[in-house]
Amino acid sequence: MKRSLLTMAVVGILYALASPFVLLWDFQVFFYPAFVELAHGRTPYTVPGVYNAPWGLLPFAPLGFLPYPVAKALFVALMAIGIYSVPIMLGFPKWATFLYLCSPPVLFCLWFGNLDWVPLLGLLVAPFPFGVLLAMVKPHVGIGLVLFWMVTRKDRALVAAWTLACVALSLLFFGDWPRAFFTAMPRQVFVKNVSLWPFGIVGGVLLLGLAVKWRKPVLALASSPFFSPYVLFYSYSGTMLGLASLGAKHDHS
Repeated sequence: MKRSLLTMAVVGILYALASPFVLLWDFQVFFYPAFVELAHGRTPYTVPGVYNAPWGLLPFAPLGFLPYPVAKALFVALMAIGIYSVPIMLGFPKWATFLYLCSPPVLFCLWFGNLDWVPLLGLLVAPFPFGVLLAMVKPHVGIGLVLFWMVTRKDRALVAAWTLACVALSLLFFGDWPRAFFTAMPRQVFVKNVSLWPFGIVGGVLLLGLAVKWRKPVLALASSPFFSPYVLFYSYSGTMLGLASLGAKHDHS
């Protein structure tokens, strides 16, 4: 474990040093301006293109106090550590970890600097209170995991209630933030959308069914993009993790 933690730290430092050479378009155009707004007590939803759940943005708000190059380096380090830590903590063999890290969706996520890696961290913690929050940072990346918890856990009622409470509180404090996403989606659908909707639902149901049968939450996470009508390419990072998990020694539930 100590060796893994040291490796994660080294990975983060290397990526931070390399950050000037990483595009991070999404971070530059969308997330950093949103973090600046949050850091100064304003709503992040005045930034065009920001539709994410507020609980996924708030933890990064301190980056808004920092100059852009410093914030970018720290975000790249956090992103690299987060992406690398999941297969390590789940006990993936080295070859499976390598295949996952080198998969195109993961590389695209690292290059563009989005938050699609955050829901994957939900695999490492209990659903209440943090697992649900992490998984729902990007519903089209983590909804399968939440459904898995609602089906398999004895505290499923608590998981469901907590999910609804988080949505309700976010609407109370940040207004109708999901509306911007649903308004913008038709304009984006032919530009970046790589969803398999509606035919992908079949694959999503099959993956979710196998996840429940085998008690393998990472497969449930992998099913998430197939239930969504709008998915970006790097949103399949969780699906790549699920495929790589077939070689894992053990899993968290």
